[in-house]
Amino acid sequence: NIKFIGNTAKGSGYGFTISYSNGGCSNISIENSFIDVLSDSGGTSHGIQIDGSSLYDTTDIRIINNYIRTSDPTGTSIKITGNNTVKDITIQGNHIYSPNYLGFYMDGKIGSKNLKISNNIIKSRVGNLINNIIGVVFENNIVENTDVGGQQYDNVSESIYKNNKFINSPITNTLKTIVDGNEFYGVGNNPVNVGPNSIITNNTGLNTNLVTGSSSIILDNRFQAYFGSGLGTAYTSNDYKITFPNVYLDNSKLSVNTLENTYSLNVKDNAEI
Repeated sequence: NIKFIGNTAKGSGYGFTISYSNGGCSNISIENSFIDVLSDSGGTSHGIQIDGSSLYDTTDIRIINNYIRTSDPTGTSIKITGNNTVKDITIQGNHIYSPNYLGFYMDGKIGSKNLKISNNIIKSRVGNLINNIIGVVFENNIVENTDVGGQQYDNVSESIYKNNKFINSPITNTLKTIVDGNEFYGVGNNPVNVGPNSIITNNTGLNTNLVTGSSSIILDNRFQAYFGSGLGTAYTSNDYKITFPNVYLDNSKLSVNTLENTYSLNVKDNAEI
């Protein structure tokens, strides 16, 4: 058991770091603390770093109601890695800032699961990266990138984005993803790009590209710039153009099973083709 509650870590050097090579670790609480670190000549300064064992699980991590900032050029505000599995992580109610690099980075091994990120404000330059986690819930967050990158997921299954606001922060996941009730602003040509069999419902956005794989469900969204299905087709305010197999749209029972033809549908008509 490790508890870091109501503390301040500020200045040059590391923030809060847990690193161990033998044995497991569980029940880690980092709460109500102020962490603001600068670059350190001896290495990269992360706000919070948990580096797990190669032999045993790291479980039950709670990062709640903190202010976490690193200005290191290659520093990450929250970095969690496990040479074995990492399970049951809650990141909730934090202000997370990384003006030069990643907001958070998480990388588990096969079997890592159960990550919930909710009610945070996350501002970074490059975005966020999650690898090798099963069961990600990303809910009620405000995410803003100031430069490049995005809300990047890689090799993440059973992921849900719900009721978030994304500013210059596109979603990328090659696997099935549920995207529901989110707002997207200013992402330009960086697409909301999710894998086959995804479910994309009740989202709104300005200047948003939406790209999805085959056999996805796309329902009751209002994107005002582009809708794509892997081929870069355009969407105007009332017209979807679909050029990908097995895409269902807006309760219309629209099914497109060939790549040769492009179908248009006025969503106001709720027509069936």
